[in-house]
Amino acid sequence: MTYIIDFIEGFPTAFEDFCEAYFAKIIACIVVVLLFLAIKFIVVALAKRIVRNICAKKDANPERVEAMAKIVVPPLRILVITAALAVCTMILDLPQGAHELCMRVVNSLLLISLFSALYGLSGYAKYLVHKLYEQSHVAPYNLAANYIGAILKTLVFTVGFLTVIQQWVSNISTLLAGLSIGGIAIALAAQNTAENFFGSLTVIFDHPFEIGDYIEIGSVTGTVEKMGFRSTKIRRSDQALVIMPNAKMTNEHIVNWTTISKRRVDAVLGILYNTPTEKILLFKQEIEQILLQTELIENDSFYILFDTFSDSSLDISLRYYVLSPSYRDMCNKKDEINIKILDAARRIGIGFAYPSRSIYIENNT
Repeated sequence: MTYIIDFIEGFPTAFEDFCEAYFAKIIACIVVVLLFLAIKFIVVALAKRIVRNICAKKDANPERVEAMAKIVVPPLRILVITAALAVCTMILDLPQGAHELCMRVVNSLLLISLFSALYGLSGYAKYLVHKLYEQSHVAPYNLAANYIGAILKTLVFTVGFLTVIQQWVSNISTLLAGLSIGGIAIALAAQNTAENFFGSLTVIFDHPFEIGDYIEIGSVTGTVEKMGFRSTKIRRSDQALVIMPNAKMTNEHIVNWTTISKRRVDAVLGILYNTPTEKILLFKQEIEQILLQTELIENDSFYILFDTFSDSSLDISLRYYVLSPSYRDMCNKKDEINIKILDAARRIGIGFAYPSRSIYIENNT
């Protein structure tokens, strides 16, 4: 405790002596910092212009230009700051211990600049994968491209972190050995994470769906937004976000509604029991003409069947296919056909039944 008190009491005098001894060098360092700040703005602006010119020659879209700028600009900023710190270290001519500390900071910043650029390029890997798909004339696999980018990012971050730590720890193997002892406990607690990781690999290789597909997994139905190492994000139609563990997807039936080329519509029309046979046949003919004359309806696969004698109605089963994968198109055609069927029923004189029950009272008198 006395050392702390002595340090606090002697700090003003020590700071004053430091300023007197290094006054000119401190002024020089301030000038250097201001100069490098100006250089930073020039370098960043020049880098952005070069990126835009290169991308313009390749007809890249604006989003890709901005993505490339975000990869190039941050490492350049760190690099300019590192150069300013290195020059200031040489100007101040600090003692051996302080000089060594500053040089470790400089080396660490240089490594951070390098690995930040590699990290950004890892995120750009999905564009390169898309390019390979285009050159091989194969439909792009967005899920695999995103996953490859995520794996590369994790690898670059891990290697970069260990490389920077090595600047501060003389024997990194000892540190890793110490971490491995606790890593056993972490591995035991991370069994679910491992299952989810291998579940994601199973999805990647099986390719049951793609980013943006409308799928059904168990009781969850929605659009796939993102897939990570542990979980997949699915946006339901009510805009709720469902985060499903990847391990669960390997044990569930997956229905991909996006891959279908047409949608099926089933309907049951319950008409009154006292409807004459000739009206039933005429009603079926009217429905057939409606389906034949409606666009986007598959003409050779629909059927109209007098199906069942139900408790309260004579049931006519109807099935047809809408030649579109869009759910909205299916709903629009279903609405259009239902209105035409209702008009035909009224024109013919067909009445639709509703649940009813007749009660007969026996008179014993």
